[in-house]
Amino acid sequence: MKLPHRDEIKVWLKGNKIPRQEIADLCGVAKTTVDQWLSKKDIPLAQHTVIARRMLPADQLTDQSRFTLVMSEERYAAAQSAAKTVGSEFHDYCVQAVIARVEQDMRKPVKGTPLSKKMGVARRTNGNGNGNGESKAAS
Repeated sequence: MKLPHRDEIKVWLKGNKIPRQEIADLCGVAKTTVDQWLSKKDIPLAQHTVIARRMLPADQLTDQSRFTLVMSEERYAAAQSAAKTVGSEFHDYCVQAVIARVEQDMRKPVKGTPLSKKMGVARRTNGNGNGNGESKAAS
């Protein structure tokens, strides 16, 4: 996926009447950070990818950008509550949690421990069957 230049992001935001605060919430940062990204500061790769995917029309999203979270009913309820507490949509909250964990693991990798085993919750799907990209609790 080609990452858009900051000027392309600004044009897209303006053309779609999307406030910078929405991008800040999606990326888990303050609006001032987004302002800096769009003026002079480099956009971190993880957040740049999130913005690029948000800019894609829905029909261009691939199955590779979808995943399923499997968790207990208790964890599911806790995650829903946490998302509500911070004023985020459940899906966006879960995506940000996964991105944050990946970034954490990239900074301090643990030798011999696969990321999926270490995280214990995420598994990628191919979009068939239950792999519809929605978050759901395990029964």
